[in-house]
Amino acid sequence: MANKTIKLPEVVYHPQFLKFIDYYAKAFIKRRGFGRWLKEYQDMEKQGLFAPRVLRLFYIQILGNTFKLDFQKEQAVWDICCCAKDAAEAYIDERINALYDIRVITGELAYDDDDDPYTDLTYEEATQIVKALNEEAEEELFVMKRKY
Repeated sequence: MANKTIKLPEVVYHPQFLKFIDYYAKAFIKRRGFGRWLKEYQDMEKQGLFAPRVLRLFYIQILGNTFKLDFQKEQAVWDICCCAKDAAEAYIDERINALYDIRVITGELAYDDDDDPYTDLTYEEATQIVKALNEEAEEELFVMKRKY
């Protein structure tokens, strides 16, 4: 049988993925798994298997069909990591890959003091500029608009 190499989603290696794994693992623990805290989940918690890096490794094993633990543990890892993957992809799409314009609340493009338009800004740039412009105006006159 030929050795099959699986292509993992790039987001699995992004630091944001680990942050969301941490968030969803804590939520999983807080809601007592799928509503009932099984012995398998107790064992995972005692062994530190809800740590983000461990869960990422397990998720990679599941995707590569090499995961060796039982079904209940696999379901927990799958649930946590799928939620984290979706959240990380949305975060990256919104905050890292997207570009923004700054507009006046009436819809017109805003310009800086040199008459250059506020266009093609990152999320962080646009957020900071909008905040500064609104503070200077002493009211909410400027908004960010994502470019599509």
